[in-house]
Amino acid sequence: KIQAMQRGKVARAQVDELMAQKAAAEAAARTTAAMFREAEEEAAEEKDEADADGAFAAAAELEDTLEKNAAALKIQAMQRGIATRAKVDALKAERAMAETSAAVASTEIEEATAAAAEFTGTEDENSAALKIQAMQRG
Repeated sequence: KIQAMQRGKVARAQVDELMAQKAAAEAAARTTAAMFREAEEEAAEEKDEADADGAFAAAAELEDTLEKNAAALKIQAMQRGIATRAKVDALKAERAMAETSAAVASTEIEEATAAAAEFTGTEDENSAALKIQAMQRG
């Protein structure tokens, strides 16, 4: 039971860590989106100030980089999800194995108890046991 509690504690800590990583990835995505909007605004301002060809090229390059970053973040999040699901499946299998071995041990104990309860000795053994018990009581 203590081991199960510890495994649960560790699993919850891992889930908390993964959730923190997800929140960080989402924050990075929001930051990237904000940077993208700022870059678009700057590109629009540059377009007005500079010739059209130069500004469009810079905006396209920045957009391409931001799209790559967003795609990389999404792929990383998907990979973390796959890894976490694999860990959860392993923990479930481990728990099932522990429950199975606990059930087997319980059955063995019940069988041993039943066998011990069925023991009946001879009349001499019973009288000797009574004498020993009486001596112990005083």
